[in-house]
Amino acid sequence: RPAGFMEKVSGTKFICKRDYISCYHGNRKRVYRENEFLAREVNEMERKEILKNFLQKVVLPVVLAVFLFFLFRPVCAEENGTINYVLLWILCGIPFGIRRMFLWLVPRNYDIAGTVGIWAVNFIVGGLIGGVVLIWRLACAVFYLFKYGYDFATA
Repeated sequence: RPAGFMEKVSGTKFICKRDYISCYHGNRKRVYRENEFLAREVNEMERKEILKNFLQKVVLPVVLAVFLFFLFRPVCAEENGTINYVLLWILCGIPFGIRRMFLWLVPRNYDIAGTVGIWAVNFIVGGLIGGVVLIWRLACAVFYLFKYGYDFATA
């Protein structure tokens, strides 16, 4: 058992200290005796936590990226059948860069044309930043695929 895994309460009673292993049963913290803390129960909890992290960090970004790609692909198709990948990158990046869209240029004290122009620039900048964030999330998803695959196999 790794160091710091359990905290000694009194005599032979211990409480689990790790954050990712749930030691709560109902509304109270369960106190285990050292010999009744089963490794099988911990492995099942670790597997559930690994599976939850896998779904959150690998499956969700990849599914979202594929959904956005197929959603915006017809918009970016040109007349001769080719796809404008720069426009596709910007459009797929907008959901990931939406928090940074109105960070620098706030449309204030402009007429209609100026406000629409500022909005367009904000969408383009947000899409470019979001495109980089999307590529980073997909790279992290590849890393986490191997990490959680190994963790799940060894748990």
